[in-house]
Amino acid sequence: MRDWITETAEEMPIEHLPEALQTLAQSIGMETTLRVIEHLGGMSMYFPKLEHLVRPIRDNNIRKEFTGSNYRALARKYNLTETRMRDIIHKRTRP
Repeated sequence: MRDWITETAEEMPIEHLPEALQTLAQSIGMETTLRVIEHLGGMSMYFPKLEHLVRPIRDNNIRKEFTGSNYRALARKYNLTETRMRDIIHKRTRP
């Protein structure tokens, strides 16, 4: 049985949403957007950039994959410079 959110999502034009939520609906779909609103409606939220969230995991993976001499290959794989790769591997932070 379909619930009211599913039915509403099919009928609701995206233009009925505020601009920021229109962007969200275009990314994840109207039904999912309405479900997010159902759970988080009324809250003010900040979404950090994805890069900031995944950086610790990426850096840890780089250190695990480092063989002692594969700076260039890792730099290509992760789309980083060799200098940045060396900083990550040797745990140096950027200024």
